[in-house]
Amino acid sequence: ARRAGWYERLDEQERWQVQARFWRAVATRARSSNAVFTYELTSEPVVPAGGPVSGWYTGRFGGFDFVQYLVRDLQGRDPYQLGRQWAHKLASAIRSRDRRHLIGVGLLPFASGPLGPRNLASELDLLLVHKYPKQDQAQRSVDLMEAFAAHGKPVVLGETFPLASDNRTWREFLLGSRPYLEGYLSHYFPKAKGDRPDPLAEALVRSATREFLRLRKPLLGEQHGGA
Repeated sequence: ARRAGWYERLDEQERWQVQARFWRAVATRARSSNAVFTYELTSEPVVPAGGPVSGWYTGRFGGFDFVQYLVRDLQGRDPYQLGRQWAHKLASAIRSRDRRHLIGVGLLPFASGPLGPRNLASELDLLLVHKYPKQDQAQRSVDLMEAFAAHGKPVVLGETFPLASDNRTWREFLLGSRPYLEGYLSHYFPKAKGDRPDPLAEALVRSATREFLRLRKPLLGEQHGGA
């Protein structure tokens, strides 16, 4: 509801131009900062799999829009080329102001496709993958991390949480992925002012956060020599 109407009405090229201008401004301000880890061009981008789509986003969860289309109509174009063009345009905007910090994209957990690691790795400094393992399927998630790591770029788990699993499966996934990952980020659940507390959800978040913190040493210790 808070999205700017003018931005929603832009066509794809105008929208890309606005995104590039945004990243030039951010990079100009942040280029000297030691607090910046990476510029994440966007979270979970996709291109339409079939015909034209009516909106820029595919879904809504917890009051937030997720999974943003780069274009709303392929018009016969190569989706792989579009993915690379978009990433190159935004990365070039950042590099025109900042040649120091890393550039990544929050990628959906698919090893292939137009917005997958194989297609985008050449345009990025690192691969940020979002993965929420399913119950009793920890090894499938570990295999996905191995597939991401096969493209020669550092892989960071950009989002994870036991959303579709218990802590045991989540722990197996995290520990099993150590050989393929350079870092781990969990999921932050923001609260808007006036939100009613949800005891069950808050208990789940507390439990998962404690588990994540308990795993800090084993996750970092073996891979980084205890540093």
